[in-house]
Amino acid sequence: MTALLRFTGNHPEAKRIAQLLDERFQTEGQFSLLLTKDYPAFKKLWKQHHNGSLPTREEERNFKLPFALPRSTSPNSLLRDSTFGGKYYSEIKDIKLKAWTTPKRTVSQVLEGGLDYNFAVITFTTASQKTIREVFRLYNVQGQTLNAEEIRNAEFNDLELMRALTVAVGDAKPLEGDSSMAYLETPLIQILPREMQETKVGTASYKRSRIATWIMAIIFQKGEGSTAGISNEFFKQVEMASAAVSPFKDPTEIAKLFEMMSSSFTLVNEHIWPKGFRSQKNSLGAVPLVTVVAAIMAANLYHGDSFTSKCTDDVFERILERAANEWQWPGKMQTNIQWRYTSDRFCGILEEFDVNILDLHREIISRFGMSGVATRFEVASS
Repeated sequence: MTALLRFTGNHPEAKRIAQLLDERFQTEGQFSLLLTKDYPAFKKLWKQHHNGSLPTREEERNFKLPFALPRSTSPNSLLRDSTFGGKYYSEIKDIKLKAWTTPKRTVSQVLEGGLDYNFAVITFTTASQKTIREVFRLYNVQGQTLNAEEIRNAEFNDLELMRALTVAVGDAKPLEGDSSMAYLETPLIQILPREMQETKVGTASYKRSRIATWIMAIIFQKGEGSTAGISNEFFKQVEMASAAVSPFKDPTEIAKLFEMMSSSFTLVNEHIWPKGFRSQKNSLGAVPLVTVVAAIMAANLYHGDSFTSKCTDDVFERILERAANEWQWPGKMQTNIQWRYTSDRFCGILEEFDVNILDLHREIISRFGMSGVATRFEVASS
């Protein structure tokens, strides 16, 4: 649905952006009109008001602006020639589809007009969340399936922490007029998406949500297993926790967590990530990143107001030295090897910040009711 709305120029976010452009440049509604009527002309108008620069692919993706159809070399594809291939919707919407419809219809009639098609709808009135999730998994095996993070977001979207997480990292926006997420509008949280982007996390398919969830699972979820598995288990434990006592269900405490995460990313960007703390293999870059951010965030939880005094150049230099000499990636992708690597780095960085790991575990258990620190310590010590 998102792709269809984008392609036809009808995505609400794209319309909002067009309206903002009209207001900013006083173009009397031209951006809004051209968005759906003539997107190439929209791009020319954009260029006129942006110092000769067209919208970048990232801007088009983030603003949900229209995209062109790909080109194809397949002899049976409609995209094999210039009639459709490489064209925007506004350029092809009046073309009649000769073989697909009877009577012949234009592209716009097919995509925007009503079709005689019945959708199957299942309404759950008394089913449990578990039953609904099982049915969802059964349907998510055909066509364009959702990835693990998209499924997790759907499964746990009723949790305040999940909704806050997707907004805080920039993967979602509150509904217009919804003030329930106003507690996330702090200076530190507002720069979190930018700080994450500095580490080249990526923005597609809830990647920032995946990284943020992984960081919290390292700190708060005991046990090992796949990244998806331990992340799911973390949210299951949050779901079962009592709302009366769990900080994970308290907006004020949730905001503090994401402020700490933002500060941790800032420290990583300033002192560690640009200086070679990445993995030697690009595909494994997320592993050292989540480890160092989780460790700094945990050290912040431990020291509280005195944490800033621990962030000295000497500490970061020692961390970089140990990363170069002790924490080399072993070149294998098995889950147990990954957790050993993660745990060694996590505990080693905490040591450099003068953190007593067992005291940290007890502190986190006392405050949050759950902790993964002891598991990381056991794996690092084994």
